[in-house]
Amino acid sequence: MCRNTFPKECQLLPWVGQPSVYHYIKEQIDQYGKIVKDTLPDEDSSNEEILFAPGAIDGMLEHHGMRTEEDDARIKKLVKCIRQQVTNPGNKTRRATYLAVMDDKILGYIDVLLKEIRIQSDLNPDWLYQEAIWFIQNSAHREVVKLGIALLGLFQCEDDLDLLFTIGRHDEFTLYVSVAIQNGTADPDLHLFQLVQLVDGWGKIHIVERLQPETQEIRDWLLRKGCRNSIMDEYLAYTCAEKGKLHMALKAEKIDTDLYHGAGIIISALINGGWAAEDIDDYLHAYSVLSDYLRHSRIQCKTATDLNVIVEIKRFLEQEEEQWRERYEQGWTPEQREELVSEVRSFLADEKWEIVILRELQSEQCNLHAAVQVAEELSLDIWFDLLGRLKKDLLNEDIYHVLIRTTDLDRIRHLVRLVEETLPLDQITTGPALEGGTFGEKVHKYKLHCCIETIVQGLNRFAGTGIPLIRASLQSPVIRNRTVALNTLKAWEVSEWVQECSHLVANLAQSDPDEDVRLSARKLLKRVSQ
Repeated sequence: MCRNTFPKECQLLPWVGQPSVYHYIKEQIDQYGKIVKDTLPDEDSSNEEILFAPGAIDGMLEHHGMRTEEDDARIKKLVKCIRQQVTNPGNKTRRATYLAVMDDKILGYIDVLLKEIRIQSDLNPDWLYQEAIWFIQNSAHREVVKLGIALLGLFQCEDDLDLLFTIGRHDEFTLYVSVAIQNGTADPDLHLFQLVQLVDGWGKIHIVERLQPETQEIRDWLLRKGCRNSIMDEYLAYTCAEKGKLHMALKAEKIDTDLYHGAGIIISALINGGWAAEDIDDYLHAYSVLSDYLRHSRIQCKTATDLNVIVEIKRFLEQEEEQWRERYEQGWTPEQREELVSEVRSFLADEKWEIVILRELQSEQCNLHAAVQVAEELSLDIWFDLLGRLKKDLLNEDIYHVLIRTTDLDRIRHLVRLVEETLPLDQITTGPALEGGTFGEKVHKYKLHCCIETIVQGLNRFAGTGIPLIRASLQSPVIRNRTVALNTLKAWEVSEWVQECSHLVANLAQSDPDEDVRLSARKLLKRVSQ
């Protein structure tokens, strides 16, 4: 809030009385140089219901977007504002530029904007530089900070690296800082390599895509730590494999554990890529990399995570013949494929892997997804092992997703009884509301709701089972809980639920705050009267 002594100034200048994004980030840097809290002070004023990961909108625009005619109009307006700001610097002209950018998404046109700024030969470079620094250090809105970084990239910015590193370690701004470093420093790879080790999301993706692997240190890092990120490994798998020269690294007789694990991450992401980025069908060295990886696996493979890469290779090799006909046309041979299929099947046939999976399921460090995938491939029944883990971690939604897939009614009853006896169902029966329950910082608040949703959704195949869970869901403030409960009842015969649930469905039909839920409840009630 603005102090009462300056109401007019606060109204006219949108940054007055607001926290500076730069100083906010500076306060969030921990002892390891990484951001502790990735929210930004302007998020409360955002109109977006879904809080995207930092840098996500720019990242998706860069990978999947394009410039529009509206962007051309914005560019003309912004060039005019910047000209006036640099010619007559002050809060009045600064405000005009600020307002033009404040609620915009500048990535779609920033390159063209900078090109236009470069050809404005009469602009005072010293004033433009000072205004760029001011925007970075004082702006209370992220898009204005991005404009400042982009303008700073028009200059040699070796002396501003501390500033750029501070703002650039937040994923929202890493893309812009990376470009500024590329354009304005003598040794950009050195600085980008330092910065990339401080980011993990979209910022890491942007830097790795720009990083030139001119040293062995960078190539080694790309193969061992470059691919894993908090968004999608698939975005970086091909880039790391190519820039890091994965096919050459795996030719060695022996490799270190970090390289083996890093190669596994890259291979898995290449196999699962496709829509996100280049995948294994774009990678010219696919056969040799898979062959060498399997050779190293004879010694290095020890965990469910390692085994899951082998399983994914097997599933890749066993894909439809139509897909493989296309691969044969691209350079694979039937002999290469058969050789790898034989190797994978022989590898997974070893009985020791059952012991590895069952032992890992008892470990707190278990990679649950990998263990489940491998167990399914090896036809291991781990249902009760997972139930044992669930008893120690009752709000683990991932376990519920696996357990509810069973077709065994006795097991479902066992699971439902455990949930009804141990989970505090009264905490979700606070009454219908318009809560989403799946996005943003409050996800943890809805863990119980998400677990119940997973179970109730799976109960549509088990009529009459879990009525208390359905009743609780029908009284939940989270829209999806009520929707899923109604869908499950819809899958049952009316006689299975009418006595215990009809009054709750009637309440939703009459007064639920969500129109779609009201409509679904009314349709369900019509079946009762038929």
